[in-house]
Amino acid sequence: CDVSSASGLCVEVTERAAPIVRHSRIHGGAAAGLWFRAAGGGLVEGNEIWGNGWSGVQISEESNPTLLRNYIHDNKSAGIISFNYGRGVAQHNDITSNGKGGVQVRSRACPELVCNRIFAERSFGVWVYEHGLGRFEDNDIINNAWSGFQVEEGSAPIVVGNRLRGNRSAGIVVYNRGSGTYEWNDISCNGRCGVQIKSGSAPYFRHNRIHHEKQAGVLTAEDGTGVLEDNDIFDNQWSGVQTEGPSNPLLRHNRIHHNGGAGFIASHVVIQLVKNYPHYKVVCFDKMDYCSSLSNLNEVKECKNFKFIKGNILSADLLKYVFETEQIDTIIHAAAQTHV
Repeated sequence: CDVSSASGLCVEVTERAAPIVRHSRIHGGAAAGLWFRAAGGGLVEGNEIWGNGWSGVQISEESNPTLLRNYIHDNKSAGIISFNYGRGVAQHNDITSNGKGGVQVRSRACPELVCNRIFAERSFGVWVYEHGLGRFEDNDIINNAWSGFQVEEGSAPIVVGNRLRGNRSAGIVVYNRGSGTYEWNDISCNGRCGVQIKSGSAPYFRHNRIHHEKQAGVLTAEDGTGVLEDNDIFDNQWSGVQTEGPSNPLLRHNRIHHNGGAGFIASHVVIQLVKNYPHYKVVCFDKMDYCSSLSNLNEVKECKNFKFIKGNILSADLLKYVFETEQIDTIIHAAAQTHV
């Protein structure tokens, strides 16, 4: 059927009602396309939901609908908003081109989003704020106008096994005291960084692949902390992990692939690591080609936690010896020539 409302909600589900809404066109509402509140539930399957004045779907007050294989697009606010202890399960939906993000979660809401495509949004792909929660698993979050996934203001989602790529800003931004757990995600080819941790945030990143970013793989700034453990961070244009200001994340057992510490770019990374992490030993390994200079490292050459070793990364025996004797557990690979 075709459902529209010029004066308010197209569909309102409340007081534990649980309808089945299937294969309908829900559009043109002055407010939301569908609003589930006061423990409303039911199944919303195979609908096209678009052009509503607020969001496509709103879920609040312990409501818990299932959204399955819907096309949710071009709503003025978000595609889906879960707030005020709302829940809900969203699977296999296409969510795109909404004004204020594909999905918003706030005010202790805790939805579950699995296997959705959230793409080409006009702002965030997913925005979790004001103590939002939720589980986000196996979604494609791609080509959004701002970040793919933004977490703020005490929010703590669980984000597992998603693909975040091609977002204009970062893949994931944890900001303003945000936290959460981020595991087994593939984060790549975003406009700036793969991950940004800022403003007193303390997330936990483990077993992620963060690669081919236009700037740093991971950027921490403005008192950002948290834990980065067992991640694979490689082939980023600036650096694997970049810290600014008093940020102090814990890095443990990561694989950060880029080498060549005496070149112009990597020497700045070495200096930042030596100064910001005095309890870590930083070993700079460089073959001293035409594009390298030890003078780039004068600022830290007398520091107790710094050591320079001249050698070629093509020498497997030498690398093995250095790894064993220096007990290397993290590699930053920036070996290249200036014309590469």
